[in-house]
Amino acid sequence: MWVHLEGPIKTEVIKTAAGWELRRGGQPFFVKGVGRGRGGFGSLKHLVEIGGNTVREWAVAPETPGQLDEAARLGVAMCVGLWLGRPKHGFNYADPQVVARQLAAARADVLRFKDHPAVLMWGLGNEPGRLNLSSTVLGGRPIGILPTSVFSVCGNLPRTGPVLRDTRNDE
Repeated sequence: MWVHLEGPIKTEVIKTAAGWELRRGGQPFFVKGVGRGRGGFGSLKHLVEIGGNTVREWAVAPETPGQLDEAARLGVAMCVGLWLGRPKHGFNYADPQVVARQLAAARADVLRFKDHPAVLMWGLGNEPGRLNLSSTVLGGRPIGILPTSVFSVCGNLPRTGPVLRDTRNDE
């Protein structure tokens, strides 16, 4: 277990002779983790006791700074979620001002937390359902530009994409 309380830990995905490998602080890192919903639930201490090392949060929330600090103290890495608005909840990707606000908020979250030692990577969106990332447009541009727009300030972290799921039965 690593415990690192100050500054960022470089995380990268590199190609090796055996395939692709996630490295954290220059060492191979195998994710053994769980997901927690907005605001979190469960115990990170218990996660460590059962051999876990990573947690995924759905979205940045008021509790996020404290959760990151606790994770760092316990040697737990975190995939920090960046929420995406959903059309089924009224989010309008055709409105450039609404989209610009969403991009600005996500970018601000990345800038705020990118150097925290517990941050492993970002999860863009949380299972955005039928939000088709290749055909949904942002003022005429595919929503797929979100990772480039938001993650251009990532620094020591991999630029990850959307957290997806099977959407065949999505409403």
